[in-house]
Amino acid sequence: MWDVTALDQVRIRFYVMTSEHTHEDTVKFFEQHQYFNFIKEDVFFFQQGTLPCLTTEGKIIMASPFEVSTAPDGNGGMYRALRDSHALDHMKK
Repeated sequence: MWDVTALDQVRIRFYVMTSEHTHEDTVKFFEQHQYFNFIKEDVFFFQQGTLPCLTTEGKIIMASPFEVSTAPDGNGGMYRALRDSHALDHMKK
């Protein structure tokens, strides 16, 4: 049987993956909503990486004559993003 008196001591860590385009707005949204009653230190934001955009023929898409177009690397890049952002270290604590 659970000791319900201990439930107020339970802390849930919440990890939020964003992209370079959504990061600032997502953090602001959480701030505006008081982190949805999570403890601020228990909410960890990390950005996913990006990859070059390619045509269906495999050619690189350019954003400008001197800049390669990129897009978020998706769920497949989550593990690298967790490592690079130090979220894994945060989880170990």
